[in-house]
Amino acid sequence: MLLPHLFPALPESFEGVLEARRSVREFTEQPVRLAEVGQLLWAAQGTLNDGRRTAPSAGGVFPLAVTLIAGNVESLESGAFRYESTTHGLEPIVSGDLRPEIEAAAIGAQPWLGAAALIIVVGADLEGVAEHFADQPPVGERGHRYAHMQVGHAAQNAYLQATALGLGLVFVGGFSDDRIQALSPALLSQGYRPLGLLAVGHPPPMLESNARP
Repeated sequence: MLLPHLFPALPESFEGVLEARRSVREFTEQPVRLAEVGQLLWAAQGTLNDGRRTAPSAGGVFPLAVTLIAGNVESLESGAFRYESTTHGLEPIVSGDLRPEIEAAAIGAQPWLGAAALIIVVGADLEGVAEHFADQPPVGERGHRYAHMQVGHAAQNAYLQATALGLGLVFVGGFSDDRIQALSPALLSQGYRPLGLLAVGHPPPMLESNARP
């Protein structure tokens, strides 16, 4: 399915969005609109009209992939969907609400994963990117370093986009890779490993009392 058209540029200043950015760990039960989901996915790993991407990639390899875990999204059934950046569309992978299982895969108590309206799983083809940069020292490590840097680029884009949309987001890096991948063999493309989770939802009215930098 194709996602709704992107919103036009928002009027808030870039400096204002940076100042307002927070990691939000409490969410209301208000659903997130499908167009807002599309905007977040596009910010993280979307394609621009001229073919460039919204986040940079060393050597133009683009080893990242993003998967949407929808639980409380308007006009979208609960399930996992692969984001196709070139078409700005979603490919269904698994039906059903996977948020409780993702919360259970977290290291320590992280209830915001189960409470979020949606979770974006950011994965990378670590073997492929390591092979691409095999001639760069340290041997076998340089490509992995680039991949982790790119996860940071994608996550920050999503943070700032969520802030501009009035949504809350928190990046989660502590989880069992194996348990995330065990949710479905197709959750991430073959060879991809999960590197980060972005939990998204509507923040409570008193944002400052429910978030920390």
